Amino acid sequence: MPLRSPPPGGHNLCMMSRFAAFDVAPALREALAATGFERPLPVQADAIPPALAGRDVVVSAETGSGKTLAYLVPVAHRLLSTATGTATGTGAGDGRPRALVLAPTRELAIQVASVADALLAPPGLRCARLTGGEPVRIQARVLAAGCDLVIATPGRLLDHARRGNLRADAIRTVVLDEADRMLDLGFLPHVRRCLALVPPPRQTLLYSATIPAAIEELAAELLDDPVRVRAAADDDRPIPPGIRHQVSIVRAPLKRLLLAHLLQRDDVRTALVFTSSRFRCGALARWLNEVGVAAESLHAGRKQEDRDAALTGFRESRLRVLVATDLAERGLDLPNLTHVIIFDLPRRPETYAHRVGRTARAFGEGTAITLAAPPERKHTAKLAARVGVEVEIVTFDGFDYDQRPTGLDPMGPQNRGQQRDDESEEARAARPRRRRTSPERQKAAFWERARNARKKQAPRNPNPAKRRRGR
Repeated sequence: MPLRSPPPGGHNLCMMSRFAAFDVAPALREALAATGFERPLPVQADAIPPALAGRDVVVSAETGSGKTLAYLVPVAHRLLSTATGTATGTGAGDGRPRALVLAPTRELAIQVASVADALLAPPGLRCARLTGGEPVRIQARVLAAGCDLVIATPGRLLDHARRGNLRADAIRTVVLDEADRMLDLGFLPHVRRCLALVPPPRQTLLYSATIPAAIEELAAELLDDPVRVRAAADDDRPIPPGIRHQVSIVRAPLKRLLLAHLLQRDDVRTALVFTSSRFRCGALARWLNEVGVAAESLHAGRKQEDRDAALTGFRESRLRVLVATDLAERGLDLPNLTHVIIFDLPRRPETYAHRVGRTARAFGEGTAITLAAPPERKHTAKLAARVGVEVEIVTFDGFDYDQRPTGLDPMGPQNRGQQRDDESEEARAARPRRRRTSPERQKAAFWERARNARKKQAPRNPNPAKRRRGR
C-alpha cells in the first residue's frame, strides 16, 4: 500500500500546544509533566496522533528530533488503556508483554529503556530490557516476574524466545527503532523472525533517520496502509540545521597531534571522536591519556559494564572526550555535546550524517570537524555534496601543519613494509631485511606441514600383535 503523509503544516501544532492536548491517559499526562516533557517537538506532533488512532506509522526525521518519545507516548497510552488492574498492571493478566521495541544496539536499547521507565513506572507498568552483555538468567527472571513492555536487540530477543523465556502472543504493538541501521547491520532476517513471533493483528511503528529504498520495501511488506510522517517536509536531510561543518586538511601522521591540539581549546567543552575500527579507537584513547587528555573508548570489543561507565561519565560531564567507533553513531542522546570530530573518514554519506547528528540535538547548535589527509580531500567534498551541507576549510591557529612527527604512531602504520617516520637513514640501512621465500619453497613447506598433520591424526594400534595380524 502507498505511504500517506499527514496534512501539510501539521508539525506547526507543536509550537502552540502541549502534550496535555493529546487524548492520552491521565496517568501518562502526569508522568510526562513529572519528567519535564511539556511541549511536543514537530515529529512528535505529527507522529503521535495517527499512532494513538491505531494506525501503522513510518517516521523519518533528523537525528535528535525526538523520535523516541514520538513512539513511547502512544505505546504507553495503549498499555494503560488496556490495563485490567492486575498486580502487574498487564492487560494479559499473567505478566505477558503487550508491546515490543526493537533497537539495533545495546546503547540505544538502554537509552530507550531509561525514558520508558520514567513514563511507565509512575502508572505501575513494568519494562524489561533484553540486550547482550548481561546474564540471560537475570533477564529470564525479569520476564518471569511479568512485564508490559520489552525493549530488546533482535539477537537477544530470539535467544530468549528459543529458551522459552518469552511469550510474545500477547504483544499488540511493535516498534522498529533506527530501522535503517538494523538493515545495515544485517539484522533483517532477525527482524523478520522477531515479527513472526507476534501474531496478527498488530500495530507496527517504524522510525528511522533515513528511509532508503530497502526500508520502503520493508514498510510495504510488513505494515498495513501506513501513514508516512516527515519531521521537515521542506528538507529531507537527516542532519540537524544547527551544525557548523569544518574540514582541516592535515597529513595522516599529524592527525593525532592536531586532535590533541583541538581538545585543549577552551571552546571544545565536550568532544565525540569517531574512528574506523576497534583497534584504532582503543589506541587513540590510550595515546590521548598519555599526552594528558582524559579520554575513554567506546567500541564493541569492550565489556558492557565498561561501555556503560564510559557513556555515563560522558553524559554526566565527568569525561570530556569519548573516542568511539560507529557503535555511537545512532540514537545516542549525549546532552551538551559541543563537538563531533571525525578522525577517520566514513565511506558512506549516511554514516557521516549520523555521526555529526550526535551534536546539535533538539534544534541546538554544534560543530563537526573532519580531519582529512590530502588524498582524502576529494572524498570529503563528495560526502558533503551527497548529504547537502556546506563545509568550511579551516586551519587552526597555533598548530604547525608542516612539522615532522616524532615517536611511534600508535594508529599505524599497519603494513610491515612501511617505514617509521622517526627512523633515520642509517637506522633503516642497518635494520636486517626480511628474506622472501620463493613460491616453490612456500609450496613445499605447505605440503610438509600437511604430511606431518596427517601423521599426527593417524590412529595408532597400541597392541603390536594385533597390528601384525592385521597385515
